[in-house]
Amino acid sequence: MSIWPIPIPAWFWTWARWYLGREEFDGHQQDPKRRPKDAPMRIPYWAWARLNVLIDKPIPAPSPEPPVKVDEELEKAKKMLAFCRTFDGPYVYGGEHDGSFKDDNVHGAFDCSSSTSLLMHKFDLLGSTHSQVSDWFERWGEPGRGKYVTVHANDEHVWVEFSLPEKDGGYFRFDTSPHGDGPRGPRVRESRRFDSTFVHRHPKIT
Repeated sequence: MSIWPIPIPAWFWTWARWYLGREEFDGHQQDPKRRPKDAPMRIPYWAWARLNVLIDKPIPAPSPEPPVKVDEELEKAKKMLAFCRTFDGPYVYGGEHDGSFKDDNVHGAFDCSSSTSLLMHKFDLLGSTHSQVSDWFERWGEPGRGKYVTVHANDEHVWVEFSLPEKDGGYFRFDTSPHGDGPRGPRVRESRRFDSTFVHRHPKIT
């Protein structure tokens, strides 16, 4: 028969903290996930665990930590941003619109649409075998803003916005237009720009 449902006066726990050695079990008490399933709920875990030690009764192992769920969409967005950071070539209007990605590399001369095309091609998101022009992206992908990646396009320009959690840096844009941030050419930039004149699309990241 269990004695735990019997009410125990508060002074008992004051004494027990000193006598039973609370410090050894504070970690388990503070983290409910680690509390064994058969530990009684009516008394503090540290007291129950210490009493089991005094009577030489084995203490069950803590419950296993739940697996950390990985946000695959976020991880892919971060990889895409890292790839964008490797671009360092100049801006050339019409650059790399040669009908093939085979000879394209991040050090070449790109314009806005060819650099965006190479980025999406690199991650199997473009849906085309060659670079496209900016207004093509107005119909590309899925409509609206993406959770982490948004492509802004109109008939004159296209650029990519990354909206990451604050711990991962927050806002970035991959853009050939500086708008006060760095030289012209495909670069990752932290300054914001207006996007109200663009159609907002996003890749279907799975």
